[in-house]
Amino acid sequence: MQRSGTSLVILGTLCLLLASSASLLLVLEHVGGLSLPGCGEGSSCARAAASAWARLPVIHWPTAFLGFAYFIGALVAWLLARARVHSLFRLIVRVGALISLGLVAVLVLAGYACNYCLTAHLANFAFWIIVELARIKLPPPEWRAWRPTGVLIGAFLAISVVLGAVQALESGRFVREQEAERQASAERIAAASTAAGTASTPAAGSSAANDSPWEEAFTGRYLLGPEEAAVRIVTITDYQCPDCGRIEDDIMELLARYENVSFSTKHFPMCEACNPHAVRTLHPNACWAARAAEAAGLLRGAEGFYQMHDWLFKIKGTFDRESLRSKLGELGYDIETFTGIMRSPQPLEFVQADIEEALWLGLHYTPMVFINGIEMKGVRSPKAVARTVEEILALDPPRRTAQADQPPPALQKYIDDWQGQRVVRLPADSQIWSLGADDPRATIVLWGDYQEPNTAEADIAIRALLEELPAAQYHFRHYPVNSSCNPASPIDKYPLACLAATAAEAAGRLGGPNAYWAMHAWLMEHQAELSEEAVLGEAARLGLDRAAFTRARMGDPAAAAIRADGEAGGRLGFRSIPAIYVNGRNVPRWSLDGADTPLRRILERALEEAS
Repeated sequence: MQRSGTSLVILGTLCLLLASSASLLLVLEHVGGLSLPGCGEGSSCARAAASAWARLPVIHWPTAFLGFAYFIGALVAWLLARARVHSLFRLIVRVGALISLGLVAVLVLAGYACNYCLTAHLANFAFWIIVELARIKLPPPEWRAWRPTGVLIGAFLAISVVLGAVQALESGRFVREQEAERQASAERIAAASTAAGTASTPAAGSSAANDSPWEEAFTGRYLLGPEEAAVRIVTITDYQCPDCGRIEDDIMELLARYENVSFSTKHFPMCEACNPHAVRTLHPNACWAARAAEAAGLLRGAEGFYQMHDWLFKIKGTFDRESLRSKLGELGYDIETFTGIMRSPQPLEFVQADIEEALWLGLHYTPMVFINGIEMKGVRSPKAVARTVEEILALDPPRRTAQADQPPPALQKYIDDWQGQRVVRLPADSQIWSLGADDPRATIVLWGDYQEPNTAEADIAIRALLEELPAAQYHFRHYPVNSSCNPASPIDKYPLACLAATAAEAAGRLGGPNAYWAMHAWLMEHQAELSEEAVLGEAARLGLDRAAFTRARMGDPAAAAIRADGEAGGRLGFRSIPAIYVNGRNVPRWSLDGADTPLRRILERALEEAS
């Protein structure tokens, strides 16, 4: 039955708006680093993004880009057609619905049921049903009847060009940042490698020499290449990590070309089955892949380990019982013996020992690459490891064993990471509320949200440190994850974030710095109990007039200060909160288990530098 009319136009428009919005969020995740709720490591969204279905084959164009361009083109064309569609338009929509249906089946069957993806595809499927109910414009083929189809195609191409340009700019910025990091670390590695004495000396203040987990040398269990080498590479890897596989290929090429390069590897599977420190299971077969490599090593030594290691990277760490048994037969193993050893405690103990070493080193992503005992940065720059090794070899460094290599522990790494950041000029604050020294030697600036748990944890730690380090000063700047008061936020995660931010600003404007910081502390320490009535009660406890407080909270000055802070954070380009800066340098990692935290040591280092 064919139908037309305003109701179909409205329903179709709503479907396409829903599909466009969901796909736009996925586009922003690709090009802007947007952290979507429910899409962290190990989530179905993360698995979908890492799968082969996330990009078109050959051209590697993100599927989200394709969907967004199509949905916007279809939306413009639908509004123009007003439910009078030509047969070609209907054919395009049918093809789009078939693609959506196929992708939904893949997402569900493969365990990639990303909510944003499903929303976009199901809305598109609903749009197809509506188009089937719409009537065909007769008599075809009048040019007016073809116009919506032309608009759809034109809009699709135009949006694709824009998205391509945006992605190119984002990729170029990322590559430049990675290359700058690579060059800096290459210079450091080269200087240490050619210096007299040991190849790498722990930085000042490091406890590496005293509590290192390596009794004799920093190396993996199985070595490729000579024991004495000019360049000694150690990686911490995951067989299902795409970047790990790419870097592995580069290293194997180096080993084939240079006889004075050695290589060994350690495991850090992003999988809860064997790694209790994995936040989520990002790579579901990574534990079994690591255990398979270790089983091969136990049976055949270094040759067996690296034979299995190479195969695991070729298949991206993914195998099932049948494919593994087939490969074991091909390699001449007794299948039952191999699988029995793989399932035994020994391979698991080896893998978990590597995991603990990685944590001691401060690992928070894979791959982590060390050259001559020094962590290499910028590993995602093209051919980063290969170029760095070739630059070091060109200096003809002496050959040494892995006994010369002792990387510093995580605490020292995080301090060094902060010190290696470039100093940036932070955007000016329109309303400064400072806590601590009037004439500081170290300044801490934190952008955060009163409803975000990590913000509260960092803030409480900073305020405690100010009591111990009186020469430091602290500024809190707003970044509510709620676009109603912070247009720079691409998502709305905390509904009460704006209430909290305006409450702090209103308290400060009525009662000065003491009232601001009192309200600030209460907000951080009572996240779970926040409500408008609770805020009013705290304002009364601080001696603030209820009506005046409400007017100040709802007024333009408070809103402008919050908006300005959010815009400043947006210009700095950070992708998560809390974002912390000490003396103009970003603090990449501020927390670590134990009493001696990176933030404390970074502040102490900043104070020393300013002395």
